[in-house]
Amino acid sequence: MSKKDLAWLTERPIAHRGLHDLNREAWENTLTAFKRAAKKHYAIECDVHLTADNQVVVFHDDVLGRLTGTDGFVWQRTAAEMRALRIGGTKDH
Repeated sequence: MSKKDLAWLTERPIAHRGLHDLNREAWENTLTAFKRAAKKHYAIECDVHLTADNQVVVFHDDVLGRLTGTDGFVWQRTAAEMRALRIGGTKDH
């Protein structure tokens, strides 16, 4: 593979976990961060997990504490329970 074949990797910035601001206002892996990235035409990298009811959710950590302030793991919650959690006290879930 030549360097030219890999040019697409650097032609467009990739927003790691969305375009967040280190969790001040736009928290990582939230719709707010993804909307900010899309507005600038950035590609978006995100992390996904399966919930207790086998639904896919976007969430970085295995554990809930750092981002939601609650105990437990993503796999222990249903998708509805995950939607009810707020990220960093924001309106994002």
